[in-house]
Amino acid sequence: MRRLSKILVATALVLGMVAAGTPALAQENAPPARSHAQKGNITGLSIWGILAYGGGFGAGARFAIPVGSSGIFRNNPQLSDQFAVELGADVIFWNYAGYGTETDIIPTAGFMWVFWLMHGKLGLYPKIDLGYHIYTSSIAGISGVYSGLYFQGVAGIIYRTGSVSFRGEVGSGMLKIGVALNF
Repeated sequence: MRRLSKILVATALVLGMVAAGTPALAQENAPPARSHAQKGNITGLSIWGILAYGGGFGAGARFAIPVGSSGIFRNNPQLSDQFAVELGADVIFWNYAGYGTETDIIPTAGFMWVFWLMHGKLGLYPKIDLGYHIYTSSIAGISGVYSGLYFQGVAGIIYRTGSVSFRGEVGSGMLKIGVALNF
């Protein structure tokens, strides 16, 4: 019995030393760690379908241009970020159930800050759009062309699948769902 207990103690000590040395061995054979997370590419053309709050529908397009080579999280292995400017326009149509129609044309410039997760496959971003809202209206027999400055705060998501990405945005005036061609 004594001999069996000595063998068990010796086996436990050997297994403990092997287990303690395993992380060091694994680190020696592991590939070098990245100094930053893989970044997605924000350059590209996005095409949207739009549902405006209150019943409007339409389409839009944006072209994204990166600003700077990297964002703020340069040395974070789990997260990378990127700034970009988007230029484009939206067209929205409204039909007021027999009372009239309205057509909105909104040339827009936006500034976005994309946070890339999942090795650059998933991007989450806040964005501010500023533009000029031009709309024609014919309601209850009164027609006109109106215009004014346009501002919208946006929360968005990008999911990359190679050269094509899927995008969604929720803003203070509309919901957008679309695809992006990445350059």
